[in-house]
Amino acid sequence: MLPVRRAPWRGRPGLPTRWQVNSIGLILGKGRDYVLAVLTDGSPTEAYGISTIETVASTVFTELGGAAR
Repeated sequence: MLPVRRAPWRGRPGLPTRWQVNSIGLILGKGRDYVLAVLTDGSPTEAYGISTIETVASTVFTELGGAAR
């Protein structure tokens, strides 16, 4: 996944500190290109949110057949 935007921020005022980590990117597939947006909410740490996004992006990339240009 080619990152277009990653925008982490900490919690919301008055609520427990949880991370929202979001990423939008381009996946180059076999004969098709895809845009993938992954939004997380309530991650205990920024690293956890990033790891979640990387796992989702990797799974989608694999299922779409990877990049073959």
